[in-house]
Amino acid sequence: MVVNPSLDIEPLSDQEICQGDSIWLHAISNEAIVWSNGVENDTWFAPASTQILEASASNALNCSVSTSFLVTVNPLPENTLSWINGQIVAGSAAQWQWYFNGEIMEGANMQQIIPNADGNYQCYLTGTNGCSVLSQAIDIVSTKELNSQAVLIMPNPAKERATLQMDKAANQMVTIYSADGKQMDQFRMNSAIKELDLRKWSSGIYFIHIASDESAPLDFKLIKE
Repeated sequence: MVVNPSLDIEPLSDQEICQGDSIWLHAISNEAIVWSNGVENDTWFAPASTQILEASASNALNCSVSTSFLVTVNPLPENTLSWINGQIVAGSAAQWQWYFNGEIMEGANMQQIIPNADGNYQCYLTGTNGCSVLSQAIDIVSTKELNSQAVLIMPNPAKERATLQMDKAANQMVTIYSADGKQMDQFRMNSAIKELDLRKWSSGIYFIHIASDESAPLDFKLIKE
């Protein structure tokens, strides 16, 4: 009598997930189970792209059984924040929800927002496919002078690099100090955007001083993780 392998699998049907999400793969058989793509049984798996996953089992008599299902990986919304004409503009999505200093901003559900206070701004974006992402943070400083001078640094906190962006660049002198007063960098802001290389900096708090002949100096802090 030949006993064919048995195979029960979870999930039992095609799956649809968002980029970065995982699915639980579980199969039961009276023989050894092999998943496609080298996936292990009874584990969480985060596929990088849409694909077919197959589980199979076979015995010593080369009798085999297999089953498969499709995993559709939907992309996340465009995770960007930009400074355009005095507004913070989020990436393309179906829905937006803005946060200020980690707290939800009631009624702030448009793609763009005009910051009216110094602090940390983020946006929670939801796409038409239901996938959501929390944007990077933007720190706004000197909003009381926003019409004439705005400064952004993102992300903040930062790990390896950060971008310093100004509403207008007019040859301002930028000096960056560590918490103990050591000068880490100094340069003139001849363009609206400057990338800061933080890879050789120790983790901690740094202070950015921006001096200009046309307006009062600006000071704010950058956190290096």
